[in-house]
Amino acid sequence: MAYENITKRAEQNVKQDDMLASKRFVIERKPDTIYFYELEEAVVLDVVMDENHPIYTGSLNLDVGSWPPNIDGSEPNPSEKDYSWIGRIRFRFLNSQINEEKSVLEWAYPLENTGLVEYPLMNEIVIVGKYMDKYFYTRKLNSNSTINSNAMFDVERNTGQVESNVNTFSSDGKYKGPESKMNFSGGDDYTGILGSYFKFNPKIRAIKSYEGDTILQSRFGSSIRFGAYDANRNNDNGLGEYADGGGNPMMLIRNRQAPIKLPQGNTGKGYTLEDINKDGSSIHMTSGKTRSAFVPTTTTGMINVTKSVPFPRLDGDQVVVNSDRLVFSSKANEMLFFSKKTIGMTTDQILSLNSYGNTTITSNKGIITLNAPKIYLNFNTEGANDEPVLLGRTTVLWMYTLCDWLLLSVNTQIQMLGTLILFAETHIHKSAAGPTSPPLPITKPLIILWGEQLQSLQASQISLTALRSQLSSLLSSRVFLGG
Repeated sequence: MAYENITKRAEQNVKQDDMLASKRFVIERKPDTIYFYELEEAVVLDVVMDENHPIYTGSLNLDVGSWPPNIDGSEPNPSEKDYSWIGRIRFRFLNSQINEEKSVLEWAYPLENTGLVEYPLMNEIVIVGKYMDKYFYTRKLNSNSTINSNAMFDVERNTGQVESNVNTFSSDGKYKGPESKMNFSGGDDYTGILGSYFKFNPKIRAIKSYEGDTILQSRFGSSIRFGAYDANRNNDNGLGEYADGGGNPMMLIRNRQAPIKLPQGNTGKGYTLEDINKDGSSIHMTSGKTRSAFVPTTTTGMINVTKSVPFPRLDGDQVVVNSDRLVFSSKANEMLFFSKKTIGMTTDQILSLNSYGNTTITSNKGIITLNAPKIYLNFNTEGANDEPVLLGRTTVLWMYTLCDWLLLSVNTQIQMLGTLILFAETHIHKSAAGPTSPPLPITKPLIILWGEQLQSLQASQISLTALRSQLSSLLSSRVFLGG
């Protein structure tokens, strides 16, 4: 609440002989000093986080006149829960409410409920003012510069010294929440309640700030930095519009800070820096000369048929994303990837590409290699996969050899039949008693049969010769297999 602090003037009786006050004293004496405070610091004694708070067990009637319609369009009912209480705090003014009962203290709304919203913890200090006959509080006061909690457990002990108020800073009494020790020197003054389940984490650090930075950071080791400078002063000149010394604009997002091995008192510094390789998850958008420290964790590199693809220098305008798991999903429409240069995909485990419809792979120059110890096309997990493909040139060479052997056999038969027919036609002598030579019973029908066989063999010779000439056409000019 607004209050005044009055410092009374010190008066001294200055009298003349006639006992009348000196005119000079009346004119020159200083008035009382009055300090007016519209805003006052207050300690947080309770926070409404959800509808499970004990405040909802009482009679909180919903103000239907200031509440929007329900999701289904129906009018709200006064008996429904008043969710406007979420975010309110019960507080004690540190100057004007010393030693008052907690039960008579007021509740305050958060000053804002859009944009950046952060509710304080119990025993943290906020600034409270009264507007439109309601109390409103600001975000927590930075009382000790610890990022995880800025609680001051000794404040309520000193300003709320009433027996019924003991559960505000101790787990004695009705309050069932845990105690949290802030891990500073000072004994019991740094032990108290932060909430129903919140516990102080001494290893959470604020991130180091460079000149001009805008930083958004939470109590839990997640942060967003809008900056331009890094630890290397040689990188201060950027690219393009920033070449004259405007820095290298960057936005660094991280979730879960890198593990810190030592407690705060032994590190020698009270801040940390983003580490894209050790933080839980990171998105680094950098530019200019600032170079990303990202290092792949895969054991295999991006390889080409002829040489290893060099890993690019990670500077200039870029986005580097690193986490233990990345999931990209397009629920209704396309997912598109474009790259002016190389697209590299490397994994130590399985690379799987699945398509319910058609799969198209197009290259204007060539698909250089599909390199693996074993390559299975149409792999069958339920049946045999031991049918190797034929090697093109090896198969053609084998078929050339087969055709040559068949042609040799056919040519031999043709020569033999031709000689035999010529011999038979030359030595058959007709007489009244029949042929006398040669001794074999060679008849004209037999010679005709041999002639037909000879024509068949000659036709096979032509077909085999044509088939052999077509073997080279079996080799694809576009698809190659390596064995």
